[in-house]
Amino acid sequence: MTNRDFEKFMDSGISSLQKGDILAARGYFEKAFKADDNVWVRNNLAYVYYETKNSLKAYKILEPLGSPYDDSFYWAKEEPTSTVGKLWAKALVFIGRATVSGRKEKVAVIAVIL
Repeated sequence: MTNRDFEKFMDSGISSLQKGDILAARGYFEKAFKADDNVWVRNNLAYVYYETKNSLKAYKILEPLGSPYDDSFYWAKEEPTSTVGKLWAKALVFIGRATVSGRKEKVAVIAVIL
């Protein structure tokens, strides 16, 4: 696949999200992920997995980015080292717990525009 294919998949995925078609967006982001494994694709893919009630897959897709719990909260003194921690420090992702279908789950909340 070419870089142009990757861009088409990402653009189509974002367009599908804006139209509210989560399943189509998931398909496009999965194709983009096969073309290029990067943090932006993983964030979008985790979001659509979460929206389709698959929080386990959402967590698994973010897992290789590192755990923010290894990072300090005192970012004025020491910057976070994990990818998720860096995104968290810039308010691009929020890590926490939520009740999903009556169960406590670890979640990552990611802005749709990412």
